[in-house]
Amino acid sequence: MAFVGWWMETFGALNVAEGEYDTAQYFAVVFGIPVWLSFRGCYHVVGELKDPTSGHARRLLGFRKTHARWVHAPSPGLAEPTSLHPGREGVAPESLFTIPLRRRAALGWMAAFYFLVFALGIASLAAVFSLFRLTNPKPLEAQDRYFMLVSWCFVPAFLLCLFRYRRARLPSERQRRIRSVVRRQLGPFTDPADWVVELTLDELSSSLGSPASEPAAVLGEAEKQASKGDYALALILGRLSIALAEAEGGHPDDVGQAEELTDRCLTELESSDEMGEE
Repeated sequence: MAFVGWWMETFGALNVAEGEYDTAQYFAVVFGIPVWLSFRGCYHVVGELKDPTSGHARRLLGFRKTHARWVHAPSPGLAEPTSLHPGREGVAPESLFTIPLRRRAALGWMAAFYFLVFALGIASLAAVFSLFRLTNPKPLEAQDRYFMLVSWCFVPAFLLCLFRYRRARLPSERQRRIRSVVRRQLGPFTDPADWVVELTLDELSSSLGSPASEPAAVLGEAEKQASKGDYALALILGRLSIALAEAEGGHPDDVGQAEELTDRCLTELESSDEMGEE
């Protein structure tokens, strides 16, 4: 495969679960493997619907319709990028839609981690192929022994990095719990704390009916909902307040209070056995 254009893949993804993941998009030059990547943004990718008649599918479609101005949906029939179809900014082929996220350094590090694993895999493959040299009755020369010794040193490093890479792609237990609540309420398996500010404000005004736009005010509304016993809504408002705080350069006190509220809401939701409800 060779093309020049927008490229959004799972190779450097985080929080991979439920057919969704966080990833970065690049403007890429690819000749079999990427030879040039230019960062263009971070997105949460929502995969295609498995059951269009389910309640979860209705929530996803409702979310896409409500936030059509900010989310990116592929055009009908959009295929994988090729030299003739280089994709579009913010669009992931074979997805329902993507949600724009704030820039996250972790996604860049994951992409670098992937290429490290890829390089170690190539070196390990060379080690495996070196075994065919043993079938040759000709005695091993010094350079053959050195090559086999060095290449086989990469095998345990590859296996260790592959294990760590696959573990790193999965959401932490806390993130899984947060995203499960959001999935049940809004549709996407995402963390609103990572959203861009425009989508955050749109969610506050259109879906949650909150006129607040300041982190402290949104957090105050979240506390009010928690006091009423609506812990799912309180959690979402708390995560949205973090997105606003981070967009303004960070409000450590507000972010810390929102994280504490998140933990409290998760505890209450689990104790009431609501985490597993759809």
